[in-house]
Amino acid sequence: MLENPTLKNITDPNFGRPPEHQNELLQRLGEHHITSFNYMIRKGLSQAIDNLNPVEFVLSERRIKLKISNYTFNSPEVPFGTIGVRNNLIYPTECRQRAATYKGKLYVDVDW
Repeated sequence: MLENPTLKNITDPNFGRPPEHQNELLQRLGEHHITSFNYMIRKGLSQAIDNLNPVEFVLSERRIKLKISNYTFNSPEVPFGTIGVRNNLIYPTECRQRAATYKGKLYVDVDW
């Protein structure tokens, strides 16, 4: 415990400004999470949908086949009606602060 605490750090004009060169290890700490998420959005989801087999069944003597033909994944947004929101975009840090999930809507076209 400090015997003579000071506030010299917060009175420094550079307080709160990130240094020009960040610690490389800290910068790479969450890189694998970001890389994995970006892969899922850019390629993985498309590959998963392409690998789905069509569902076939009989209904009232008619054979029906369902297949996902297209999808759209919307970026995560602040919930509609949130007070004080100027921009609907939301980022993972804000989701952690709000105790919310970083989720977006997934729309699919189903051919039959």
